[in-house]
Amino acid sequence: MKWKPLFILFLLMGYGGAAMAIEPEPGLDHWQIKARDIALTVQRLGQHPAVQLDTLGKSYQGRPIQALQLGVGERRVLMWTQMHGDEPTATAAVLDLLAHLLAPEQAARWAGLQNKITLRVIPMLNPDGAEIFQRQNAQGIDINRDARALQTPEGRLLMAEAKRFRPHVGFNLHDQDRRYAVDGNGKPATISVLAPAYDPAKSVNDSRRAAMQLIAHLKQTMPAPMQQYVGRYDDTYSARAFGDNLAALGISTILIESGGYPNDPNRQVARALNAQMLLEALDAIAHQTYRDVNPESYWAIPENREQSVFDLLLTQLTVKGHPSYQIDMGIQQALYSDGDARIADVGDLSPYAGYQSLQLDGAEYDAGRPFALTDSLVLDDVAYARLLREGYSHFVGDAGLLSNNSQWPVLTLPQPLADNQLPRRRMPAWFLVRKNSRVLGAVLNGQWVALQETSS
Repeated sequence: MKWKPLFILFLLMGYGGAAMAIEPEPGLDHWQIKARDIALTVQRLGQHPAVQLDTLGKSYQGRPIQALQLGVGERRVLMWTQMHGDEPTATAAVLDLLAHLLAPEQAARWAGLQNKITLRVIPMLNPDGAEIFQRQNAQGIDINRDARALQTPEGRLLMAEAKRFRPHVGFNLHDQDRRYAVDGNGKPATISVLAPAYDPAKSVNDSRRAAMQLIAHLKQTMPAPMQQYVGRYDDTYSARAFGDNLAALGISTILIESGGYPNDPNRQVARALNAQMLLEALDAIAHQTYRDVNPESYWAIPENREQSVFDLLLTQLTVKGHPSYQIDMGIQQALYSDGDARIADVGDLSPYAGYQSLQLDGAEYDAGRPFALTDSLVLDDVAYARLLREGYSHFVGDAGLLSNNSQWPVLTLPQPLADNQLPRRRMPAWFLVRKNSRVLGAVLNGQWVALQETSS
């Protein structure tokens, strides 16, 4: 999904109108964001006369951890991102937010906020983990489970900031598995929210109630079509987690998790939603408008369902056997690595959803035949589609003989796949689908390739 259509989408959906639409900062539409990717943007924003740029300290490997602060108001707001190095979506979103607030055309808007709030943003807490796209820091410790032991320099910096700055509201910004769904509607949980508990009893005091009210307000102000993509995290108390421990300090803590959206592998929809939600939150905090929201509206947000959305969901697929049987099949792709897509589950998958779903009406699973590579072979889309229709699903022999110029992946093996393989969990997702003895389509490394008409 390109950014220009996405920007127009949000404009048309009416998220506050043109005056509130947030343009994305360029160069941050990646699945992996490292410290060097944001360095110039942070430096540019830090040079603005309204911004205070601080270096809080260094990561375990010596990378600087910085904070940007603006505003002089009484209501203090702290935001931190990427404490898990492989969760970069909100890093881009907070930089989009800051650039928007500081844009000349937003001068009047910022003038109405700067004397009411003080905003402090840590745009990347775990630069070492970000460098290698790893959840943990360089010590191998999950920073978000280090709130009590404080064995990580990054965790110590965050806790020190929370105690020094004493925010009224804290935004703990993360990414979640794209397989989370919203309970009851099967939509991907593009945004998940939580007002974390501060004790095992899940008590609700004034600060937690305020977090619930603000979350409910943020959902209510979303465009109606996007509200069905919002889920609520389970609030079981976690004694080691930062959100729970900061909530215990009396901070109205709000967890926002960025998830998947159809045809959006780099989570740019979640990025845009984050930026707009945080902008709305600043307005609501500055003017205290969210305090009139019924806290019960928070509990009305449907819960998340884990592992509930497949990348590809095939339903009513017949498997020839002794006897034959019918299954649904869920497939997960390896979006951010060179690994193989895998069959994640088979059987009755009626409770689940798919980013792409195909109803196959009894079409048959076929593992396919091997095509022997004995001479040089150049594949384009036409040649590859012809081989697939002829029943070849993979290649056997010297991979150096094959030049793939098609848009689809190929599987080359030294030996053929075993005959009569029945589909099962963890198998590579490479096979054909037949109907009336003709090849209807192929699944090539988890990607559906239609070769005949399908119903969906």
